[in-house]
Amino acid sequence: MRFRLHSGNFEAILDHFQREGFVVLTDVDPRIAAAFRTLITAFTGWSDKDIRESFEGQTASLTREARAALARPETTPELRALLLAELGELMVHLLGPIIHISHTFHPQIKTGAERGYILEGYSGTGLEVEAQYGFHQDFTAGRVLTSPSAIVCWVPLNTCERNALRLYRKSHTKGILANGWLPPDAQGMDRLGEWVDITAQEGQLLLFNFLVLHGGVHPGPKLRVSCDVRFFPFMGNLGSTPMILRQQPLEWIRKRLLSIRAETLGAPLCEASAFLGEPVNWPNPSAHSVVHWARYIEGAVAGDPGRMREAITRFANPEEGFDQLSTYLERFARLPFEQEPYRAVLPHLAAEERRRCEGVLARAGLAA
Repeated sequence: MRFRLHSGNFEAILDHFQREGFVVLTDVDPRIAAAFRTLITAFTGWSDKDIRESFEGQTASLTREARAALARPETTPELRALLLAELGELMVHLLGPIIHISHTFHPQIKTGAERGYILEGYSGTGLEVEAQYGFHQDFTAGRVLTSPSAIVCWVPLNTCERNALRLYRKSHTKGILANGWLPPDAQGMDRLGEWVDITAQEGQLLLFNFLVLHGGVHPGPKLRVSCDVRFFPFMGNLGSTPMILRQQPLEWIRKRLLSIRAETLGAPLCEASAFLGEPVNWPNPSAHSVVHWARYIEGAVAGDPGRMREAITRFANPEEGFDQLSTYLERFARLPFEQEPYRAVLPHLAAEERRRCEGVLARAGLAA
């Protein structure tokens, strides 16, 4: 099912996203894909027409230098402005009024099966630009600790029936399933349930949750070119400046939480609240619920390792997943804090909110 990107469809979009973990949007501003193609042509020397037509009748190849440059290009201010203009209001409803956009984006230029599967993330060689990705959850596959409520925005730059992206439906409700990358034939994949293959269609984009298990499938000769950029809720451990998209953001969050019962939509608001020193008011999260991550943040803010361990124990899913609980307890034994996101938010807080937020910074050993 696809939804036209329009404010009148937000309720249906949000409902599908919270149930399935992803949503495909149509009627997207074509300037977004055009901006990504312009950035790719700068690195490759390819033409816009070549990319859109998938090098019909030609053979595309990347040099090692081009692959390395394409591994993590900068999300330019112009591109960020385009993304915000098109998706900002929807992201407020998905993630809350304080959001980060990733400083870099990920071009994907998928060709055929000869390069095999990438099972270790970004290696510095740039091979992941062309090779198929193994199956993973973005939250745990990356080296940098982010948010399980973050959202990938996947933008196809051409139309291609092969080199699809396979998403395991509702896997975002199962908690942490894998600490790394899995081959497509990994033992136990069948217990994850139904999946859907998303092919590249120019003019559309895909949003999916950081806990959705996904990977590349159906490699083929026709080139699939896409780019993806990440949106994050407010994170006190991310060294970047967030954007404040509502006045009195914490007051907006408190009111919003009164009307939300879906854990996928409530979790990023709870995370932001916890980072800012507010209590997490979400009684009885379900087993493996992403809301347990907000409880983990509460424990980190309070300097309470026991609460952090308890939250990860409830969030992780070693029964259906692929790693032992001890793996996650070790990985999430500590949560670092950064000054930069707090500095951006403090001027937008009421006096009592600011006092609690400054207390968070003080306990973390950071000046307000």
